[in-house]
Amino acid sequence: MKNRILNILIYILVGMLGGFVFPPFNKCVLFSIIGMAVYLSYMLYGIGISKNWKRAFWFAFGLSFLSNIVSFSWMVRPFEFVGAGVIAPFVVGLFDFGWAIFFGLAGIMTFYMKENKRYFGFALSITFIEWVKSWIFTGFPWNSVALIWSECLPVIQVASLVGILGLSFLTVFVLTFPYLVLKNGKKVFKSRTFFLIILIIFFVLGFGWLRVLKYKNFEPVGKKVKLVNLNVIQEDKYNEGNLDKYIEMSKLGESSDIIVWSETSVPTDLFRDDFSMMKLMNLSAVNGANIITGFNRIEFLGGRNFKLFNTMVAIDKDGILDFYDKRHLVPFGEYIPLKFLIPFKKLTEGAIDFSSGIESGKFDVAGLTLYPLICYEVIFSGLRISKDVDFIVNISNDKWFASFGKYQHSAIVKFRAVEEGVPVIRVANDGISGVISPLGEFVSGKLTVSKDKSFDAKFLNVVGVLDVDLVSRIGSTFFAKTGNLFIIFLLIIGLMYSFYGSNILIFQRKR
Repeated sequence: MKNRILNILIYILVGMLGGFVFPPFNKCVLFSIIGMAVYLSYMLYGIGISKNWKRAFWFAFGLSFLSNIVSFSWMVRPFEFVGAGVIAPFVVGLFDFGWAIFFGLAGIMTFYMKENKRYFGFALSITFIEWVKSWIFTGFPWNSVALIWSECLPVIQVASLVGILGLSFLTVFVLTFPYLVLKNGKKVFKSRTFFLIILIIFFVLGFGWLRVLKYKNFEPVGKKVKLVNLNVIQEDKYNEGNLDKYIEMSKLGESSDIIVWSETSVPTDLFRDDFSMMKLMNLSAVNGANIITGFNRIEFLGGRNFKLFNTMVAIDKDGILDFYDKRHLVPFGEYIPLKFLIPFKKLTEGAIDFSSGIESGKFDVAGLTLYPLICYEVIFSGLRISKDVDFIVNISNDKWFASFGKYQHSAIVKFRAVEEGVPVIRVANDGISGVISPLGEFVSGKLTVSKDKSFDAKFLNVVGVLDVDLVSRIGSTFFAKTGNLFIIFLLIIGLMYSFYGSNILIFQRKR
């Protein structure tokens, strides 16, 4: 009985540990490495000793569910904003349950692999499941295994070759090694798997250090960008007085070529509000800067019919330069999928669902070309940005997130910068704003807080403005050219080998 209770306690602790390895706790990189190694090794051990596929499923599912409870705890916040805090634990728990099913499926896949392929196949299965989660039900690729490295600059550089998916595979393959040690003892250190792991570690660190050394001294492109963070509370989001506050904040700090505000920072439709538009045109003229901001755009279709878009716009002294409508909307946040079956309204204001934009779009601002991404869109890998793009702009309203979510969101953005070799300008209301270099590092700038006090800083997460010299992009990366196609191809080949191929890695199954 005591052993059973102890095993249950260990199971719960390891499962929850799997949630604490992600941002913001990964600032201690060693903690995340050890935590993820324990979590993955324990999961594979449990799958390996399972007597049938059902036990393998529930073992992996349970660990993932416990991890999700911790890492997705920030999801309670949106429900609190709309006065539905009472049902939040139930709804978020249902999401944790559903998302844990995918890890359970990885457990089944691994269980049915031959024992001598199971170690390799486990890494493939977890990575394959991550890919599935990036597109199924419109996709939610949040907290990939590789995200534990967001504070380790050399390691994340390999994402420029294989993306975050490829780094997830390498992470699982390397960090599950304790399982082999426990299972096979000292002889594992003479195996080909051990030497392959050593080779992977040397390659990742060597490639990373060389890439950082090569590109660490970025040449500025001769343009200065001003990031404005007002930290508007959710209940005050559509207060018309916010526009004047943003304008006054934009006058703080140094002169700039581009001013960037957050998602829906303008409380009215700029295509239909000439007075607000004149204010922004005047700000552009006085400051000599182009303005990038967000608002909700209305498109009338005749009669009482209309569409609502979440829009990013670029403005100069003469008016609107170009605009972009968000394409990848948040399920239940911006629209209700299968609305005829689900009797709930979306979490954002208003009864009307947002409509999805049609074109990916890119437009010119201050003589440079930007690629727009609004909030949620930045979490998706495989953008394959063209060579003529100088930077990505990601505007967001992270007031929806509790603290965990804010750190996780900004950490994910680092991988988009590395994958595409393009700097990212990110402004997130109440979140973490800054300019992220193509190496995935926040660029230093001059932070001016609302009391007009200035000092050096790397990112902005308080009320104030951050002036940063915009850095240049790196030449198109291998991943920017191939996207996820290359790694998906390798995943499929690897899974076929894991189920049917001959042994090339480690120990034969004992008869």
